[in-house]
Amino acid sequence: MARFDGKNKTQRYCSKSCSVKAQHDRKEIGFEVFNSNWKGGVHYDRGYKMLFRPGHPLAHKNGYVYEHRLVMEKHLVEGAIVHHKNEIRDDNRTENLQVVTRAEHNRIHHAYE
Repeated sequence: MARFDGKNKTQRYCSKSCSVKAQHDRKEIGFEVFNSNWKGGVHYDRGYKMLFRPGHPLAHKNGYVYEHRLVMEKHLVEGAIVHHKNEIRDDNRTENLQVVTRAEHNRIHHAYE
């Protein structure tokens, strides 16, 4: 059974076996869940929703991938861009996403000017 030491906020265990079991559980669950800043593997970058997927081919160095790229990844080719039709960056429904080239994407956004 774990308890926290009031002075230095470290965990203390009733026995060595409890300590080893807790370390094993942390490895299986993922230590992130014990961090008070852990938000479930979701954060936003410039309005785009990102999900924690370490090891994914589209993942950034920090292990996060844009959700709209995950939703449309089976339609993506090298150099393709996923466009949000309604321009709401965290609306990642498939009917709102469109795979386009860089040139098409520029034409779509500069047509409004």
